[in-house]
Amino acid sequence: MTVAERSPNVRGPKPLLGDRPVAREAGVSRPTVYTYFGSKKDVVLEVIVRQAADLLATLGKKVARRKGLDCVIEAACLGVLAMFEHPYFRAIIAGGEATPWIAEIVVHERFRSVERDFWRPILQEAIDVGEVRADRDVDEMIDWILFQQFALGTHGESFGLTEPAIRELVSTYIARSLQPL
Repeated sequence: MTVAERSPNVRGPKPLLGDRPVAREAGVSRPTVYTYFGSKKDVVLEVIVRQAADLLATLGKKVARRKGLDCVIEAACLGVLAMFEHPYFRAIIAGGEATPWIAEIVVHERFRSVERDFWRPILQEAIDVGEVRADRDVDEMIDWILFQQFALGTHGESFGLTEPAIRELVSTYIARSLQPL
């Protein structure tokens, strides 16, 4: 996995993990790689999950001092902005061969688990202080946040959205949809 994680390629996940280069750099045969992973797709998805986990750990540190809805807004904003900067996510949102991977990623159980582990405590704390509605399931709220993040992340640059514009959209659409009625 370490070899695959060091090999971002702007053409997307398929060229990112060409059959032979990853195995060669890792010093193993191709069949050995597939002993641990059923397919190249499984390798790619695992790399993306690990990158997402690292990215969310970094975001968690950046928002650790924030509380309530402010923490939710900041985490959502930083998540979108990180998509623009991170090499793997940049490759995925840049289009081309990588675009179909977005749907694969958001429904991948390990990816969803990593996202839930990040968002549940943040949302629960905001619910507990009364700044986020308690009449919705937390997992539904996480799905809504991810939908908005991927929408802004995949199309935001095409529309010329800057950091202030992204913050405004997150505050307008994500935050308001989560606030108590």
